[in-house]
Amino acid sequence: MHAPRSQSAFRSMRPVLPLLVALVLVSACKRPAASRAASATSAAAAAQRSQAEAHTQRDSVPRPVSAGAFDLVTANGGAALVWAPGAGKGLSLTLLDAQGATRRTEAVFAEAEDAGVAPSSASISEVAAVAREQELGIVWLEETAGAARSRGTLRTISDSASAAHVIEIGPVLLPVSRPRGNLAITSTSDRFLVLSRGDKSECIDSSANDCVGFAFHRLEASGTSTQSLPLSVPLPCEQNSVSFAVAGSRWYYGVCSRATGKPVTTLFSIQTEPEYARADRILEGCLPLGALSQGGDLLVVGDCGGERRGVRVRSGNAETSDLGVNRLDAVCDAGRPLLHQRGPNGLQLSLDGPRDRVEAFLPAELAPPASRAVWTGQRLLVARMTGPSVTLKAYQCDSTLLREVALAGKAAQQ
Repeated sequence: MHAPRSQSAFRSMRPVLPLLVALVLVSACKRPAASRAASATSAAAAAQRSQAEAHTQRDSVPRPVSAGAFDLVTANGGAALVWAPGAGKGLSLTLLDAQGATRRTEAVFAEAEDAGVAPSSASISEVAAVAREQELGIVWLEETAGAARSRGTLRTISDSASAAHVIEIGPVLLPVSRPRGNLAITSTSDRFLVLSRGDKSECIDSSANDCVGFAFHRLEASGTSTQSLPLSVPLPCEQNSVSFAVAGSRWYYGVCSRATGKPVTTLFSIQTEPEYARADRILEGCLPLGALSQGGDLLVVGDCGGERRGVRVRSGNAETSDLGVNRLDAVCDAGRPLLHQRGPNGLQLSLDGPRDRVEAFLPAELAPPASRAVWTGQRLLVARMTGPSVTLKAYQCDSTLLREVALAGKAAQQ
């Protein structure tokens, strides 16, 4: 087994072995320029404005408490939008088909019976979800005055599913990461795995301080069980503290720390056959945004003071290398989005099947900060904050262009 290449700035982090985790597999597309009416006073232009207003209303859901209180994932041949409506109390689930049309919307759990707290005393500020066959795993961060905890639920993805039971995961130390990054969930062939921020932790390195525990949990209908040893993280980043990804047979989890005075992500690489472990310190000075697999490589993107930087983590013992992602463009090829950037080390990626977490690699005008986006295999769906609401938009390949298309169906709201 190869020795982990851990850096001194992160000596107080304890890796967990071997854990199967998979989050943020992403790609990108470009939003074409919007057409304009020839005359603002013409009847045609007025009709277009009226249709646009109706479309915006139809595609909006009630605003979450924070920008992290919703998630969008591929599920059952389409997608699932999970969101905290109104004041962030309770959760709702909207099932979408592959075109983005709403199939149905319902409560995730019966709040009065299962929430465990009075409706006025708690709010949901972060949501993460993942699908596995016909089952959906959902976890969220719930806050009250001076306290926070992570919770979850499992439910069947069907048009007749009933509200699910709430599962306790554990307390979460304040202040939490905003708008996301306190928890993540993934699925393997036989389980749902959750990485959740926990309580205050003893630092492994005596020179470190303000350490917070992060632990892996197996989420089951009967409850949760802790998997392996926890992480002890000194000074977790204020944003996007944790993340996961998978590339080929290798599994990754990353934690962002500001123990050195600036954000740094330590990425742990785990492989069981043959046994292999590695730790890379990447994206110094940057907050991690997301990752995707390309063959056996892992591609990671970070926000570096408003500019995006990328890193390619190669399989085997190869060193990491820079990845061009700051001027992404997209065309469509054979009905699929093709992401590319010209120049040395520029990204080249074709979306050849349904993918979650594509938002980190989309142009900012398509997916602003805190957006969630998926490619269903037929359309790109983007859930984004638009004023006081979360708005769902759809994009489809038309010849070589990716264009916005109208969504059919009723509003995705209670």
